[in-house]
Amino acid sequence: VMVTMAIVTVIIMVPIGYVLTYIYEHNIEGLVCAQCIGYTAAGVINIVFFINADWEKAVVKAHGISDAGTDSTNDNSSVYRITHLEWSELSKEARHLVEVIGYDEHIWNSGVQFEIDRRKLSRKQKTAVSRLQSLNILTLQ
Repeated sequence: VMVTMAIVTVIIMVPIGYVLTYIYEHNIEGLVCAQCIGYTAAGVINIVFFINADWEKAVVKAHGISDAGTDSTNDNSSVYRITHLEWSELSKEARHLVEVIGYDEHIWNSGVQFEIDRRKLSRKQKTAVSRLQSLNILTLQ
């Protein structure tokens, strides 16, 4: 939002304000008009940005940063149950995420359950666990 306002100020508000004030001699009305046009343009740009944002990715990133969804027990060690899906039924994203936490196709299809100590996981692995929980692929036992 701040970057958008800086760009709009330099590219839209200042030139329009200059033209309306000095060339067309609208004085303060020209400056106000330029400001209204600039804020409208910035609003449209921000709406387009927010509509096209990848909100699921933002949520996963926020969960990884805040470590949301962590186990609240004292030992921080958890057993996660995997869904009864075959490797081939997982999406490309899900396959990548389960590889991040240590599974491969053979281990996944065998149904082996890992005990996960969240204290020993990297930030990337914690993010993967959180995302897999949100996809209902991993559930806490």
